[in-house]
Amino acid sequence: MPKKHIYWIFAILCISVCSAWCADPYIGTLRHIIRLVHRHAVSTASEREYFNSAVDGLLASIDENSSFIPPVIYEELNEEFHQESGTVGILFWFDEAEKQYRVGCTFPNSSAREAGIESNDVILSIDGECLDTERAQRILTKLRSPAGTEVKLTFFRPSTQKQETRMLVSRKLPVRSVTGFARRPDSTWVYRLPAFPQSETGEGTAGETVLSAPLYVKLETFGEQTAGEMRKLLTHGMQTDACGLVLDLRGNSGGLLETALEICGMFVPNGGIMVQIVGKEAQTPTSISSKTDPIWTRPVAVLIDHRTASSAEILAVCLQDWGRKGPLKAVCIGTRTYGKGTIQNIFDLGPIPDDRGLEKETDWRTVWKRIHEEPRRGGLRISSEMYLSPDGHMIHRFPDSQKEDEWGVRPNDGWECRITESPEYQREPDRFEKKWKTHKIQRVAGALPEAEWGEIYVLDPPLKRTLDFFRTEK
Repeated sequence: MPKKHIYWIFAILCISVCSAWCADPYIGTLRHIIRLVHRHAVSTASEREYFNSAVDGLLASIDENSSFIPPVIYEELNEEFHQESGTVGILFWFDEAEKQYRVGCTFPNSSAREAGIESNDVILSIDGECLDTERAQRILTKLRSPAGTEVKLTFFRPSTQKQETRMLVSRKLPVRSVTGFARRPDSTWVYRLPAFPQSETGEGTAGETVLSAPLYVKLETFGEQTAGEMRKLLTHGMQTDACGLVLDLRGNSGGLLETALEICGMFVPNGGIMVQIVGKEAQTPTSISSKTDPIWTRPVAVLIDHRTASSAEILAVCLQDWGRKGPLKAVCIGTRTYGKGTIQNIFDLGPIPDDRGLEKETDWRTVWKRIHEEPRRGGLRISSEMYLSPDGHMIHRFPDSQKEDEWGVRPNDGWECRITESPEYQREPDRFEKKWKTHKIQRVAGALPEAEWGEIYVLDPPLKRTLDFFRTEK
């Protein structure tokens, strides 16, 4: 190649590098800082971990809800939104009396069900690791593994008094986000509450309104399939004699905004405002209204607590506002919600190189494969909008917000209620909490006998308060 061509190529490269640096000098400086820190700092963190910290610091300058989503969390987030998860298909519970982990139920189409794992089987070990150690919880997480992972399960079957071993394979299975009050042993959900006690003594009194059991729905999250699950359930519920709907949003930290609005439309009149959105540079809020007729027209009791946030707050306050002005009959029961009134957009960053754990790796092929051939995807969560209730109430709790300020969703007047108000809790709080936890785990795992379902009205005062609401709206 002629020398003048080499000079031209070199000149073009220099100009390109200089132009890139001039266009965005901070990127080059940041890269230089990361490499200096990695080379000279006492810390043994990888360049990838320094990168994560740098991006976290950048996004923290926006607000507390903007963040970098590292690959592991990003994959879990996608699974949650897509409503699928890798699992062998076992729900278990801890038998406090026997100090054993027992199978509650198995999922349809799962490896566990095909292998003949049965309810009440005692889990002894997973991949050769016994569960009678302090590491039991960590070992049990192997039951939820990426699809294709083999898991060796050893269990004891009380009905045959035999110990058996099965090789299970994790599969991607759908995860329901609209759950019911309790699971049956076949893993199907029960969406009607147990028979309501007609008085404090549990006996009917003359002239007292007798209620048919309401529909009970617990929204775990707002994923891609949630609205479809909800629509199907509400449509079927309207064909029953259910006196109303208990919509349990306690512990729901949010999810997809579009899903929350689609569910709002199942209750709000056609054309009714569901939420108001304030954009980055907007002077006035933009209203989003329902475009469909409501599916559910009976009373709704919404259960909320301090962990109800984001999209769950949008749904709760939408029903509350429309319950105050009609035609919907709805109240919020429980405690004040979290107060997350910002909307985050998720941006896919694509594959991100990962050099963690490769500091002492000498095989260049392994290094190349980890960094360039098998990178995992990451993302950004950026707060881009803020929402208000249909009537314009502020939901977001700012860092300097005070208790008396307007934020979150408060229970309707006269409907504030806590789990700790249970008489049993007042007498023996530790015993009550243990009993509550066991009852909940067994209900979800399909291991609680139906005869014990009614005990929930003693353990869950906010749920019991829904009786009062439905009686007044009868």
